[in-house]
Amino acid sequence: PICTKTFESFLADLNVAPEGLGRLGKECGFDGEELYCHTGMLASTEWIYRDMMSHRKLEKAMAEYAGYKLRIIGHSLGAGVASILSVLLRPTYPKLRCLAFSPPGCVMSENLADAVASYTTSFVVNDDIIARMNIEGFEELRDSVLEMICRIKIGRAHV
Repeated sequence: PICTKTFESFLADLNVAPEGLGRLGKECGFDGEELYCHTGMLASTEWIYRDMMSHRKLEKAMAEYAGYKLRIIGHSLGAGVASILSVLLRPTYPKLRCLAFSPPGCVMSENLADAVASYTTSFVVNDDIIARMNIEGFEELRDSVLEMICRIKIGRAHV
């Protein structure tokens, strides 16, 4: 599962450096130029996408259940990954829909968010700070956490 378990994964989550979708767009059948995603979530999405393609389970399931519609659903970081995965799968499955529950506010560039709005629905519960935070907010949070870590003085352990 995609989740924050360690301090290192926490810092990776806060690395909001954008990564372009040009290469993956060519591979998946869409124009990814000038479209950007959160680097860490894109890496997780690409791993899932490649695993799905290598086992061909989605392709087999969609063929076996041809009357069914494909829905990609995720929560929190998984919602971010679900929304990016939807971008990659949409050219193959044009009726695909994505339901993203409390996705982080820095998953994708504004132009990409606008492009996926027709098939992605995001749900934000009450005051969920992560879902309501923008890229600048994440960068500020990351910088504050790193600054705090630098100021921590750890005493010598007594044995």
